[in-house]
Amino acid sequence: MGKKHPPAAGLVACLAVLVLAGLSTHVRGNSKQSVTLRSLLAENAWYSYRLTFPGPGPICKPCQRALGSSCAPCMTEDSAGKDDTICMLPEFFGGNLLDNSLCGFWVVPSNIGYSAIVAPGYGVIGELMPYMRQDGTWIGTIRLNCPWMIKLSASESINVAVSANGVPASPWSFSHGGGAGTSYRTCHSVSIPMTSFCNPAVGVISMSVTFVAQTMSAIDADTCALDNSGTANIVVKDYPYF
Repeated sequence: MGKKHPPAAGLVACLAVLVLAGLSTHVRGNSKQSVTLRSLLAENAWYSYRLTFPGPGPICKPCQRALGSSCAPCMTEDSAGKDDTICMLPEFFGGNLLDNSLCGFWVVPSNIGYSAIVAPGYGVIGELMPYMRQDGTWIGTIRLNCPWMIKLSASESINVAVSANGVPASPWSFSHGGGAGTSYRTCHSVSIPMTSFCNPAVGVISMSVTFVAQTMSAIDADTCALDNSGTANIVVKDYPYF
């Protein structure tokens, strides 16, 4: 799994490979000290959800009432991508997973798979990022651009299905929903111990995701609300293969 496998041709919604403009510039510090600090904080210290806003306009609306990395009052379960237990990102993209811990680390970021997440009628709203750690753990991350968020409730959940043609335990399925109220995530990861030491026998891995997304905005210091009524409760279904 040391190289990227691009999405197969003719997939639903004509999925395209996407490297978000600007994201590669929001990289981490190189010192061992900074890596240790990030690990102790259990956060993706160099990742910023507000900087994923593609425009038009200068403002990431969910975060416009807050300073720094906070997006209050539009708080999310993943702390706007900062919580590295929910949002697992490689070091190259501002996360806590060291680049040299990944299979194919010598060709970062080409060893990390990418596929655009497309919302019907609104185009690209984020990306899927799959990659394999050297300990044989496969990770798939859903990461949305500001102002998009994954909506969670008792009846709305993130559903992920993964299969690997070279692993007997395949396939796997994951579901994460909300409670009695409504909550949100900007990023969501699943991890699977598939093999050991970047074993190429794993073969082709596929990942499909389904969730509800909408755009949000901090209306005032205390209120987070739907930004665009046209984006309310959009069901996103993407079927990329890696």
